[in-house]
Amino acid sequence: MTIAEMRVLLSMPEGDYSDAQVVAAYAALIDDGFPAPLNIVEPVTVDMARAQSQIEDEIPDDLISQKIRSAREWVEQHTSRIVAQRTLVDHFRAWGGYLSLSKRPIISVDAIAYNGVDGDATYLDGAYAIGPLPLRIYPGASGWPKLRAGGAITVAYTAGYDPAEVPQPLIEAILVLAAGMISQREGAYAQSLTAARELLKYLRPRTL
Repeated sequence: MTIAEMRVLLSMPEGDYSDAQVVAAYAALIDDGFPAPLNIVEPVTVDMARAQSQIEDEIPDDLISQKIRSAREWVEQHTSRIVAQRTLVDHFRAWGGYLSLSKRPIISVDAIAYNGVDGDATYLDGAYAIGPLPLRIYPGASGWPKLRAGGAITVAYTAGYDPAEVPQPLIEAILVLAAGMISQREGAYAQSLTAARELLKYLRPRTL
């Protein structure tokens, strides 16, 4: 998501708000949970969950949707793979030698905003290559700008799979977790967690 698209989403027109203010406002929304205006496409549909898990018809669709989202968020946390493509934010307290983004797959780095000694601003000179994991953003030729005391850095980046390209083990894990959450059978969720971990064991990030 570009800063221009963030402006439209947040109703923050150019001229009234700086790029840094727009990024900060978007980050605040993400930090509080996914804002309703974001069009997040779940790779698992209610019909898929019903068909695979034999969920009873009287269970409302919105409840199944809630469980699908919870299952997808667990899978993303467990694997550091973003299943539902969207723009995320990471926060850093200092520049260091580089800024490291560990989520995958990363599609684009959309904005780097920081609290500088001369005010809030965006940084445009970062060097990085899409593909390597973790993605590392290095300073440009002039180095990192100075932060004010207590300042921080916010990186907005788009990550996630196209809905048609989500690896099948991620889909299966979401399905079994959603079914376990809805089932009234004793121990169903614990069993679904075990199954999900087994499905995802080769997709977890490796510890170096």
